[in-house]
Amino acid sequence: MFALLAAIALGATPAVTATPVAPAADPALAAAASRTKAALLAKHGEAQRARIERGVDQVVRSWRAADGTPAAFEALALEQFVADDAALAATLARFEENLEELDGRFLQANRTLARHAVLDIGPQLPVDGLFAAFDSGAHLNDDLYDSKLAFVALLNFPLTTLDERLGAGTSWSRRRWAEARLVGRRGSLGGASDGGIASRVPGPVKQQIAKASADSQAYWPTTTSSHITSSTAPGRVSSRRAPGCFPTGTCATR
Repeated sequence: MFALLAAIALGATPAVTATPVAPAADPALAAAASRTKAALLAKHGEAQRARIERGVDQVVRSWRAADGTPAAFEALALEQFVADDAALAATLARFEENLEELDGRFLQANRTLARHAVLDIGPQLPVDGLFAAFDSGAHLNDDLYDSKLAFVALLNFPLTTLDERLGAGTSWSRRRWAEARLVGRRGSLGGASDGGIASRVPGPVKQQIAKASADSQAYWPTTTSSHITSSTAPGRVSSRRAPGCFPTGTCATR
């Protein structure tokens, strides 16, 4: 049972064994990462070594040339690494508060955009399908990276594998689970399985995921069902989910 709950908590990702982060392809970035680790260790002490090495490696793995120079990487890590536990807890709370606001607003917007395509509230217009396929939060991950917020999360909070969560999760505190959930978070549209922050799925790809999701809900109800009101138009779903047929001609049964 715990295995199932742990898998659901962070998405049903494959069970994999944690492996060391691959070294940066750019020698200059790799050198900057080494300098950054040494500087942070000198500043914060041996007690922070594991967090420093893990956090810097996590940022290196997601850093791209477009994100800035190796010097910019180094400056960001030196400025944003949080060693004090109270400050770290406050940083986690800030991420939780603000991302909850963003996700909630995007979810609310997406539900409004799709309502004429999924509810029986009047004749459907050709544009309704396009609105339903639009994910207002598709570019959130891109924006989190462009603003460097994603890198701050990766620098300070752990990426975990399913094996790690299953093996050690029973001893984790609520805060430890919240930290793991932060960097493993999904998109705002139906918990889009995009791998979370670290996977860095581009916005256009997420829009295609949203379109596929909307297309899967474009359900053609039959006209003979007593559950369909007279106002239901072709290509509409009754809010009571009556049996019907898909555009391909395949019909559902009770």
